[in-house]
Amino acid sequence: MEGLKEISTINPLKYEKLLLKDSIRILKLEAAQTDDAELHASFFETKLSEAPSYEAISYTWGAAAVSKTLHFPSGYVKITENLDSALRRFRHKDCERIIWADAVCIDQKNDAEKGAQVAIMGDIYKRASQVLIWLGNDSPEIAHAIQGYEILADELSAGIPDMIMGYGMNLIYNRPWFSRLWTVQEVALA
Repeated sequence: MEGLKEISTINPLKYEKLLLKDSIRILKLEAAQTDDAELHASFFETKLSEAPSYEAISYTWGAAAVSKTLHFPSGYVKITENLDSALRRFRHKDCERIIWADAVCIDQKNDAEKGAQVAIMGDIYKRASQVLIWLGNDSPEIAHAIQGYEILADELSAGIPDMIMGYGMNLIYNRPWFSRLWTVQEVALA
């Protein structure tokens, strides 16, 4: 069957130990033409100080359930629905995307690695070419609020009633991303 990828859908991915104290794993997220296509990726390790251009994702993990699957050539990693949604949204249609996302780029079952990676997380966000912020999936209310702000941006000189501004901003600021302390640091370091 030409063109089909050989992937492991049976084996959980076994993370290889990071070789150096200042090494990180970076995710190569494969392109897909449709949002509902399976997520496929691979890792590469690099010294943080020598890392090629990558983008870091700032997001909330969301519900603790890890019900979605990210496929690798040698196994799979279970991820949260929120990270699954973010990766699908940020995935390119025609080329791979180089991303750092803490839940998969750090071996979550290795406490020593987690501690070491958290210690350099500020530098990971600082060195990213940009930080992609994932507020969550669209909702009709959010879409209308954002559309309204785009229209009203041209009207700022005329003033916007506080009630309208307050309602729209509350819809956006009530997203879980804004209640997470780390997100402030991630964006400030970007």
